[in-house]
Amino acid sequence: MPSDHENPVRVLPPGPFPPMGREPAGVVDLGIRLRDTLYRRSVVLDARGALQTSIRMASRSPRQLLMALPSIDAFIDSWPLGAMVDDAVATWRERPEPKALAVLHRTAEVVGSVLGWPRSLDRRWPLPDEAWMRRQVSGELVVARRGPRDGSAAVAMALDARFGRAEGLPLPAMLEIHGDELAHRVDEAVDALSAGRVQAVDVDGWIPWDDASQAAAERLRGATPLQEAYARYGLAALAAGGGMPFASLLTDAPAGVVGDRMRRVGDAVIVPGMDGSGNIHPVGVLCWDDCHRPVRVNPVAITVLDAIGAHEELDAVAKSLQASRPEVMGLVEQLAEVGAITAVDDG
Repeated sequence: MPSDHENPVRVLPPGPFPPMGREPAGVVDLGIRLRDTLYRRSVVLDARGALQTSIRMASRSPRQLLMALPSIDAFIDSWPLGAMVDDAVATWRERPEPKALAVLHRTAEVVGSVLGWPRSLDRRWPLPDEAWMRRQVSGELVVARRGPRDGSAAVAMALDARFGRAEGLPLPAMLEIHGDELAHRVDEAVDALSAGRVQAVDVDGWIPWDDASQAAAERLRGATPLQEAYARYGLAALAAGGGMPFASLLTDAPAGVVGDRMRRVGDAVIVPGMDGSGNIHPVGVLCWDDCHRPVRVNPVAITVLDAIGAHEELDAVAKSLQASRPEVMGLVEQLAEVGAITAVDDG
């Protein structure tokens, strides 16, 4: 009977980006397992709670808050992400697709910021820690390389495994340029992209901060839509045939209708903000469990929104706020215009 040593388990690394398809029998595909574990609504909601706690702690000083600004954006984006991520994974599982890619990548940023995993897979996707990888496997193992910057070396070290036959990720024609050479070779790179000789240009290493190098990087990024997507999402953009910014997927919430009785639509939160003088102040944000763009508002609007959630009838809302109905109607109309409230349907 064959031993485990004679029939080692084949392990595929988590990168270079979330794979499509389903895990083959007899293979441990860390990329597929990570995709189906990390990119889920429940995980996004857990990340939201963790981000809220860290933001609350960071609001104690301007210096801490300045460092926490990306966490505030991630916290706010968790609302549309929570509504979109499960559908994005279902789509990506069947085929690479630009919109799904944008959702998955932003989810990786939001959830990864809580987990603390380094985004070292293709320089953009989180590499899980050793403990997570070890929990996925047992027995004799061989690691199959899947593509450049796929994390296979880290997997082999974490699992004390040897390398086996490479899987081989199909890649289109690409041109590689070192960052130090970009300013001198940008004409060559743009010509190759425009003529279709290559689909993407990969800039290896750091791009110098001098004006010529930064201008070359900007020119290269805008040379073709696919190159712009590659600069944003790496090899995953080539598989998907493009990839737009996550924010471009979001739409304005539909406007509500004003009536005598109103109901809330969506959620509202208060986050810390900072003015030009470095002073911390509260900022209200309207969020929806949908693919709608969050809206920042004066915190007073949140007070009116909370009163509507408690009372519905506008006369009662005004009374609870110790104001007249005409005084609150301006904010009511504004909240309805951005889709935060709408009239109660008595039918």
